[in-house]
Amino acid sequence: MRTVRLILALHSHQPVGNFEEVFRKGVRLAYRPMLDVINEFPDIRWAMHYSGPLWEWLEENEHGLTGEIIANVRAGRFELMGGGYGEPILTMLPDGDAVGQVRTFTQHLRRRYGVAVRGAWLTERIWEAHLASVLADAGIEYTVVDDFHFLVSGLRSPQLTGSFLTEDKGRKLRLFAGSEFLRYSIPFRDPEDTIEHLRGLATEDGENVIVYADDGEKFGLWPETYKHVYEKGWLRRFLELLDRNKDWIRFTTFSETIDELPPVGKVYLADASYREMTEWALPVPAQIEMAAVMKDLQESHLAERARPFIRGGSWRSFKTKYVEAAQMYARMMEVSALVADRAAAKNAEEARLALYRAQCNCAYWHGVFGGLYMPFLRVAVYRELLRAENLLAGYRDRPGHAVHDFDLDGRDEIKLHTGSLNAYLKPDRGGVLYELDDRSGEMNLTAVMTRHPEFYHNRLLDAAQKGCLGIVGPDGVVSAASAGNGAVSIHDLIRAKEPGLERILFHDPCVRDSLIDHFHPAGTTPDDLRRAIAPELGDFVSARYEAAPQRSKAATVVLTRSGVIRTAAHTTPVSISKRIVLDGNTLEARYALSFPEGAPEGVVFAPELNLGLMAGASFDRNYFTPERENLGNLSTLLDRPAAGGLGLVDDFLKLEIWCRVSPDAHFWAYPVETVNDSEGGFERVYQCSAVLPYWPLAAQPGEEVVVTLTLEVRHR
Repeated sequence: MRTVRLILALHSHQPVGNFEEVFRKGVRLAYRPMLDVINEFPDIRWAMHYSGPLWEWLEENEHGLTGEIIANVRAGRFELMGGGYGEPILTMLPDGDAVGQVRTFTQHLRRRYGVAVRGAWLTERIWEAHLASVLADAGIEYTVVDDFHFLVSGLRSPQLTGSFLTEDKGRKLRLFAGSEFLRYSIPFRDPEDTIEHLRGLATEDGENVIVYADDGEKFGLWPETYKHVYEKGWLRRFLELLDRNKDWIRFTTFSETIDELPPVGKVYLADASYREMTEWALPVPAQIEMAAVMKDLQESHLAERARPFIRGGSWRSFKTKYVEAAQMYARMMEVSALVADRAAAKNAEEARLALYRAQCNCAYWHGVFGGLYMPFLRVAVYRELLRAENLLAGYRDRPGHAVHDFDLDGRDEIKLHTGSLNAYLKPDRGGVLYELDDRSGEMNLTAVMTRHPEFYHNRLLDAAQKGCLGIVGPDGVVSAASAGNGAVSIHDLIRAKEPGLERILFHDPCVRDSLIDHFHPAGTTPDDLRRAIAPELGDFVSARYEAAPQRSKAATVVLTRSGVIRTAAHTTPVSISKRIVLDGNTLEARYALSFPEGAPEGVVFAPELNLGLMAGASFDRNYFTPERENLGNLSTLLDRPAAGGLGLVDDFLKLEIWCRVSPDAHFWAYPVETVNDSEGGFERVYQCSAVLPYWPLAAQPGEEVVVTLTLEVRHR
């Protein structure tokens, strides 16, 4: 009889920082019902991977579920796969952290449950050649990637019927290829399609090994899949069909395959991930060009032949595509070096685990699944990084400064620090503040996102113009739209979670830092700023400043630059000296503006702050006057008359940020919102509140204007 071996592997994951309700929803809609149905078919074996962050949560909140998983492992029905403790992209880590991540998770499973882990799930299937030695050094014997990795390396589908051997520096690793056909078929096509596909791969010797490896969330948590998989019974029908054919389909595991069959060949894979990830990593112009090329190939009927030779960028390119990802990565590397340096310190092990959680991949990149644009994920990364710093006793509790290339761009930045705050300043990009850490609250108050142009924005605009936007209601039902003279099919709709998102699709001209030095026309409105149409009259934004750290009891630096203000009537020279002092829980920016020829009329000076408190329209996040008058939530547009300050109060976090000024200033404020694609449709995401105190300029030739802006961080 012709037979075939089948490995069924599921990877389930929730990121560090995800909401409690999402974890519980995952259990209710996917992880628990999946296990219930699987248990009805004891002869079907599985390889299971639960990421470290999800496993930690399950151990604390779902003992019954973890107990059932381990019971299946002990019964030989499940093979449990390991991976990085914090579900990191291993290629972005120092080798010591990468090995430590994998060993930590493996050791936890062995010590607590007596489970021996031989394989590792590769996060986002991001492969680079040196991972062979990294994983081998961590005690791992195998991992699984996509068949796409093999195709771009010159192999073809008929060859991908078992494990392959690779090596790096003499350390060996087995590689398996997950089938793209099965990944797209399960659970979306009829179960019979999978059976027929497997039948075509069966052989007389029965040594062909076919791998299905994909996300567990597809089974109930993805939009509309719960109804399809469970209520309509897709999963039970699929497993019944597999069970009826078990005389020729042999259900096996990765470890059993390694033990019973030699590798089918040796391979050195090209650096790769799954196809979609390589496309997402490209800059937008390159994405547009790639889409055009693929369209031409499809029209020429060459797309399938050409596909193995066409791939996008490297995952590492996200660090050039998004400055926010680069800064977060560089901050992580700084803390990694600190943890390695203080390995013998008290609480070093706890600090190391916090670092590993901060290396959770989801916040470092952006695709259809949100990632970097999700404020709560960025907040979680910085929370764990600051926790790691705080756990290492005595770390920079005294005020001081450091000059170093902190963001790894080849230019020095300035770090000011006290026991309460860290402030990172970038002289070569407008002398801006790009990170302000509230150490006691373990929160980066400026972990915000720029409104970047995205490839998928054109799809939203095109759908809105054609009337092809379908609105996803609270119940998940999509309302149809109409275009021209006829109705649009529900299958042709582009989904959005609310109407009118195309009208708030704005792109920023510069990175959303803080202490950005603007000169705007008097009469500018907060809506002009929100829409990114306010004229910029100065040439200070993103320009290079000279930096001079000061010796003083407080952490102090002076940033200076000479530039101009250009109006229709005149070009006016102006010099800025920006003295920044970190003292306790306050940051003070004292500006001295010098006008050799006097100040131009009708111009205001408006230093910009971008402060992220995770929620805008929430009832418990509000603006306040110094007299504690509530001015509305953080999604409000404000144009306030002259006052001594403005407060941003987060009752949920019990955190207050007070912006105080001298002399009194007017205030603009507006919400910064991005429009992002997600698995559920286009959605609005509040990123931060932009706050700009502004002073009308008035100075005679040779006169200096001095204004002071102070940020105070309070906890309740």
